[in-house]
Amino acid sequence: MTEFSISLLEKLRKELHNEGLDGFIVGTGDSHQSEYVSSADKRREFISKFSGSAGTALILLDKALLWTDGRYFLQASKELSEDWTLMKSGQPGVLELDQWIVKNFNEGSVIGVYSYLISTSQAKSFQKLFESKNITLKGVVNNPIDKIWNELGDRPSYPSAPIKIHPLSYAGQSYQEKIKAIQDGLTKKSADAFVVSLLDEIAWLFNIRGSDIEFNPVVTSYAVITTNKSYLFVDSNKLTEEIVNYFDSSIVELLPYDQIESFLKQLLNDKKQVHF
Repeated sequence: MTEFSISLLEKLRKELHNEGLDGFIVGTGDSHQSEYVSSADKRREFISKFSGSAGTALILLDKALLWTDGRYFLQASKELSEDWTLMKSGQPGVLELDQWIVKNFNEGSVIGVYSYLISTSQAKSFQKLFESKNITLKGVVNNPIDKIWNELGDRPSYPSAPIKIHPLSYAGQSYQEKIKAIQDGLTKKSADAFVVSLLDEIAWLFNIRGSDIEFNPVVTSYAVITTNKSYLFVDSNKLTEEIVNYFDSSIVELLPYDQIESFLKQLLNDKKQVHF
């Protein structure tokens, strides 16, 4: 193992100890559950050096494991250092991550995960299984991987290429029509808002395209549709004059990307019925 990779795990374990965590899960996806992510979101690759598109790492205070499927067994065996254990998913006798945690962690253990990088359904599934052994799944607000990566100073910047309009001749339906259809659905369900976090869905909904993820024409963004207006959360440096003029401000309000959390908290504080 290289000195560099040793220091990464040591730094992460120090952070875990400070947070009172016995283990930390690092998946492949980003905050939008994307299969393919931007270079700045390749956290699992950063900490493990495994560059395959599918895999989940679990770092403990005394060991590190990585699960991946048969497509990547050979690649992972070459890229992982000796301090990592390769868990070959689907092979006889190999437990999946959640089952391995239940079998190998002590009662009362705390497993951390960055809240933005796990879906609600997966978190609930983990929690249900962990309850049998009184193991806690703890969502952390500040990602220790990001802290270490940023301190090293070599984390790639997030893309900032401008958003492009997807012509109506190809889209087939205007964003106004699509939004209206969702709003009609909200009314029928007596709901107040619908949150869209998947990047391909946002690109479709607003008829926009981007280059934030290699080979994927998407824009890193969130959207919230309410019964009377829609909100697109995106970094302002991606907004050209053409894009700003493209959106009818009475229908779509453009807000900074990092305001999504406070916006959702306000909706919930106002007792709004929010669908995800």
